[in-house]
This record gives sequence, C-alpha cells and structure tokens, in this order.
Amino acid sequence: MNGSPELQRGSKTRSAAFDAIAAARTLKRRLADRVAEHLTHKWDQQHGVDTGGRVAINASRVAVVGNHAGSGYDIVSTPPSVFSYLSRYFPAQRNDYSYMDIGCGKGRTVMLASELGFKSCIGVDFASFACDVARENVARYKSPVPERSPCAILNECATKCTFPDGNLLLFFNNPFAMDLWPEVARRVTEAADQERAVTIILIGSFPDTIRAAADIFTGSHVITRRAEGLTPRFWDSYAPFHFIVLANG
Repeated sequence: MNGSPELQRGSKTRSAAFDAIAAARTLKRRLADRVAEHLTHKWDQQHGVDTGGRVAINASRVAVVGNHAGSGYDIVSTPPSVFSYLSRYFPAQRNDYSYMDIGCGKGRTVMLASELGFKSCIGVDFASFACDVARENVARYKSPVPERSPCAILNECATKCTFPDGNLLLFFNNPFAMDLWPEVARRVTEAADQERAVTIILIGSFPDTIRAAADIFTGSHVITRRAEGLTPRFWDSYAPFHFIVLANG
C-alpha cells in the first residue's frame, strides 16, 4: 500500500520544504563565500599585496625544501579579522618576542604581526614560490602603522627551521599533515626548555586535527594548554576557526 492521497501529499510537502531549506542554506553559504572573497580582495588592494585565494600544493609540480612535499596542505591565508581576534591571546609585552608563522604561505600574518610591536616577524614556508610571493608582499605592503617590526621570509622545512633567540610566538594555521607534528613539536619543546617564553597558536577548520596536534605538544609536560575555542564567523572569513593556545612556564 502506498498510503492515502492525503499522506502522499503531506510527504511531498515535507520533502519540498526540506529541499527549500537546503537550497536556502546553500545560497546563504555561497553568498557568504562571495562576501569573504570580495573583502579579501579589497584588503589586498588597499595594502598593495596579493594574499588571497587558495593555492593547491601539488607535490609533483611545486618546488619545496625538504622531503615532505606530500604532507603540505593548500595555502589559504588567515583572514585579518580572525588574526585580530586571536591577538588577544598574544603576550601583552611583545617587544622581546619574535613572531613566527610556520607555513606562512603568502605572508599575510607576518605583515599583520609587524604592526603589533614584535621584536621581529618571520614567515617560514617549504614552497619556494610562496616565499617569493611573500617577500614581494612584505616589500610592497602599505601599512597604516609607521613603525613596523622587521620582517623576513625563510624558505625552510618546518621540521628543520631555525628559531631565533629569545621569546617566541609560533603561529600555525593548519599548515601540514599529522605526520610532521611529532618532529615539529619535539623541536619546539626543546626551544621552550631553554629558559625562554614560548606561546603557540594552533588554528584550523578541523577541530580533531588541531586537538591531536595540541596533544603532541602537551605530551612533554613542558607545554600546557592555556585556551581553546572557536572564532566568530567574520565577514572576511569562509568559516569559523577552531583554535588552541599553548605555552610553557
């Protein structure tokens, strides 16, 4: 039996309603993505740089430093509003801290951090072309802040990059697969155990990945969790970001 005509009509009505809701959600998401794309392009134009878009890391076509070409994720810059939100977790006194974005891509956060009073701002990426773009961006960046921190872009592998002396703020926006985190965490833990302050900001769209990376850092008991949460969905962001803040001491 297929049910009465009334039941069939009711089922069709509910199905149509669900389809309409799904279509509305899809439209809303697409509109939000278009707004984020527009605001990102506008930010780039205002500052004379090229930091927008998604750049696929194809291991067979991209020249990289090191032996981990297959472990890098696509390059997507951190939205300025998200970075501003996360800056509340940065050390209050930054003039004796070096900022490092490991997996910096086109260098957007390096430029943003250079306006916040750090001793120096460093971007690290294993993709040679990304470093070339980031260096051009740093050189062209039109900042409203007259006195900015010195910036450097290093074409190095995250498992072998050199940390500067002194206190560190390390920023990771979901740069690579889980297989690299143990070695990266080991080197960061060694740096954190050398009588200096180290703050680590982990962010990304997938909470399980961020938590798994944080667990590797805290396994040494030198580094502990200080904060965890989800950023708001800002207009210039394609999605909210999960974040975890870690530090030693």
